[in-house]
Order: sequence, then C-alpha cells, then structure tokens
Amino acid sequence: MTRKDQEHVVCAIEDPAIPGGLSVPLRRWGCRPVRPEEAAEIRPDALLADGRVSALAALDAVAALRRRLGEDLPALVLCAELDLSTVREAWRQGVGLRLWTGGALPPRGAMGEGPVWGRGPAAGPGGVGMWM
Repeated sequence: MTRKDQEHVVCAIEDPAIPGGLSVPLRRWGCRPVRPEEAAEIRPDALLADGRVSALAALDAVAALRRRLGEDLPALVLCAELDLSTVREAWRQGVGLRLWTGGALPPRGAMGEGPVWGRGPAAGPGGVGMWM
C-alpha cells in the first residue's frame, strides 16, 4: 500500500465492540483510514481512537501505537462520557478528547485545529470538547 501526495492518513483505532465505526466518517472527511497494523508502513498523519466503550482503553491503545511508531503523532479519542481520571490521563499523554454522544460524527471542520488534536506529552496537553 502506498501513500498519495496531499492525502491525509488517519490511523483509526477502533473498538472491537464497534467495528468499522470510524472508517466511514473518516472517508467522508476526505481522509484515508488505516488500521494500526498498517501504520508502520504508511506513517499516518494522526491517530483517532474510538473510546465510546472505554476511553481509558483507547488512551492505552494510542500510547502503545505512539511507542511502536516512535513518535508523538497528534491524537484524538472520542468518548461517550468523561470522568476526571480520563481527563487527567489524556492531559498527561497529550491526547485530545471529544465527548461524542452518538449519531454521525460532525463535519471535518468541527474537528478543529491546534489543541483539539493532542500533540503528545512533549508538546503539552490536548483539548477537551463536546459534540452532541
């Protein structure tokens, strides 16, 4: 698999309980979703993790993939609910959080820039936001 010029590649870390939950919205946003096992070959621009079942498990998956790739890629975790321990762990890892209460993901522009996508621990914390 090769990468096309000007293509935004996002590694979709999907929850096994919700297979395919991120691929369709990413394609709608004009991004190319790749699975974590393809990430070393393709080198994604960002990581998007589905944490609707377990935000902490999604944060663990982001940390593991960042370690495996050897870089702090921008990362965002979608979660159904937030608690203080999740926010603290995301802050510590420099991962952005978005509360997603269901339905279709918002348009790509709603993802925002800057603090929405956490840039890794060395770059400081990600942001926390909400979609309803």
